[in-house]
Amino acid sequence: SIPLQRRMDSDRQQEVRLYSTPAERERMEKKANLYAILRALDFLEMAFSRNILVDAEYETECQRLLSQQKTAHDAVRAEIGDNLEDFARDYELNCQSALQRIKAGVPGTAKFQPGPTVDSNAALIAASCAVLFVTILDTLSLNSKAKDMIFPLLTDLHASTRRLPSYSVTAPYAQYVQKWMDIFDRMQVHEELSEDRQREMVFETELAHKAFMESLR
Repeated sequence: SIPLQRRMDSDRQQEVRLYSTPAERERMEKKANLYAILRALDFLEMAFSRNILVDAEYETECQRLLSQQKTAHDAVRAEIGDNLEDFARDYELNCQSALQRIKAGVPGTAKFQPGPTVDSNAALIAASCAVLFVTILDTLSLNSKAKDMIFPLLTDLHASTRRLPSYSVTAPYAQYVQKWMDIFDRMQVHEELSEDRQREMVFETELAHKAFMESLR
């Protein structure tokens, strides 16, 4: 009968529904975003291995996806944990190339540079710093204000910049990092930046990133 058919249609709709509240919907969207980034990065690695992309195109896109992946993972880390392999397995995502690239932390072209010299090591550290600057900007652009979302990234950036052979405490980017390290050190874990502080950090991060890139020339 028609009423029965309607009930069956309704049951089917409920069976495929992935969320029942706005909060659940937000969690699913965040995980879907991470899923999509992993797929995109895996496809990029495949394209690079088949010489479909030139190095410059690959490096630019790879750095962007690595930055986005870190931000997307941080957004769901409390729910899925640190192990992306478990996440991929749970959602039946075959992306081994992407996972390997994430573990490396830098584009695949880095391994084709001359061996473990001071210059090549410095280049890898500089690339890691650049990715962290972009990741912090991405995190802030997602309206993240919490200390536990931003401070770990800033701590990584602080440690990475100090490993640079050209590091100087008087460098503009170093002064930026130290200033915000001090600000977050005074905050409790549960505290968030005010809107004014957030805008200030976005502005200063952009300036520090530019200064850092200019220091590499």
